[in-house]
Amino acid sequence: MLALDWSSAAECPGREVVVEGLQAMMPALLVPPAVAEALPEQLRVTGALEALPDGGYEVQLAFARGDDRDARSFQGPDCGSLTRAATLVIAVALDPVETAEHVGPLDAREDPPAPAPVQKPKLVPEPEPALAPEPKPALELPVEPTTLEPAREPPPRERRRPPRSGDARGPSPLGGSVGVRIGGGLGPVDAATTQLGLDLALASGRWRVDLLGLWMPPRELAASVGPSDNRVRFDSFLVGAHGCGVPSWRTLEFPLCAGVEAGATRGVGVDPTPDPREAALPWVTLTPGAGLRWVASPRVAVGFDLAAPISLVRGGFRINELVVQRLAPVGARGLVAVDVRFP
Repeated sequence: MLALDWSSAAECPGREVVVEGLQAMMPALLVPPAVAEALPEQLRVTGALEALPDGGYEVQLAFARGDDRDARSFQGPDCGSLTRAATLVIAVALDPVETAEHVGPLDAREDPPAPAPVQKPKLVPEPEPALAPEPKPALELPVEPTTLEPAREPPPRERRRPPRSGDARGPSPLGGSVGVRIGGGLGPVDAATTQLGLDLALASGRWRVDLLGLWMPPRELAASVGPSDNRVRFDSFLVGAHGCGVPSWRTLEFPLCAGVEAGATRGVGVDPTPDPREAALPWVTLTPGAGLRWVASPRVAVGFDLAAPISLVRGGFRINELVVQRLAPVGARGLVAVDVRFP
């Protein structure tokens, strides 16, 4: 008796087609799975017909009878022909003799009709041919005996896994992003400032280059030296270029950056400063930094950036020969980042 468990792809024949083919070759062959559990000796077959990722189909058959186990697998471009082949293999595994009788015996073909009698032609004496020289015997080469080896089944084909998001698949495509930056810090003058800006970036795989623009809104400060009624309003801007390595883990990125920034700070004396004037001081910094990004979706990433600008310029602002504010030799900056990415 046979207990059959069959599964197949949606576009391929199902278990009922296999059952019809088996019953055509071996009637009264199958039993329901619930009844098969109670039978002392039966052949249990588990079959699976699946589509391959690169085209075509594969059949996998597992046979069990008592403690004996066997397995077969084969592939083909058409799931219909694979279903018929699997049906024949299952029937042969159960009873090859009965399967051969239902498929058709070899001697069942009808004998071909006897050929029509051929009229013998009349014999006419022909002149004897001239004697030809006897041909020399052909040179025979020794033939090495060949050994027949049994055919071996090909090894099972390795299934292709879909690539994971972290797998390396050649050079990454070039992409970009536009970001908004909001935060604050110390610098460029030796005082805390609010900082607003935009960031444009190009990225590919584990690297990124960006162009950052920041504006520090005006802030009124009392002179650090001299009369306490001297007051100055400062505002600044900067433009910076940075190169970053971007290691990542799952949906988190950890950019490590270094760059050069340049800008200017404007100071304007305000009342009650006597004889208020306006002055501007340019500056350049080397800026290392680090950050964190959470990639919320392929298009959006949020996080923060930390940087420590190191000033390459020394200078300050004076009122009546007194330096009332200087550029910070080393600054600090923290910015909240929101990036919109595009391929």
